[in-house]
Amino acid sequence: PPKSMGAYLATAGFVFNGQVVRGKGGEYLTTLYGHFEGDTRYSLVFAESPDGFAWRIRSIVAGADCTLEGKEGPCESAVCRLANGRLMCVFRLDSFVPYGQAFSDDDGCTWTTPGNIPPMSGEPSLAVLGGGTVALSGGRSGVFVWFNTDGTGCDWQAVDVVAAHNQACASADRIDANFRNCWGT
Repeated sequence: PPKSMGAYLATAGFVFNGQVVRGKGGEYLTTLYGHFEGDTRYSLVFAESPDGFAWRIRSIVAGADCTLEGKEGPCESAVCRLANGRLMCVFRLDSFVPYGQAFSDDDGCTWTTPGNIPPMSGEPSLAVLGGGTVALSGGRSGVFVWFNTDGTGCDWQAVDVVAAHNQACASADRIDANFRNCWGT
């Protein structure tokens, strides 16, 4: 059978994934990813709800036709509202490739053309900290947190969590650096 159940059943379908933010009108906003009928790559859509129960699609963040590298396509995602009010969405495209990123200036009605950022690979999570600094966690291989200190989501500084852990603990509690490569060859 094909890799995805949707392809096996010849159906389209989407699942909720990522974080929820409040819209400027108080509504709930989030992302879903899945396949439109006939597509072989994922698409990432943006949805709205007045109550968290009844949802409707507001826009497509990045479709199956997204030109960024990654055979799976736009999928696992996180969204946040930057200090300047802009929405930022970071999403996975495949293992071991950089994340995709898009911005919205109109509360998710439209999105910029997706681009890549250096952090990569698995299930991103975003948090906007005091002062507007943005923290992004995820990664493969390894465990990383990236920080964007100017609050724009454009320049990222990596912190290798495993390396920091190993520097701060007794040798018996260190994580084998080779463990970080478990997703490699």
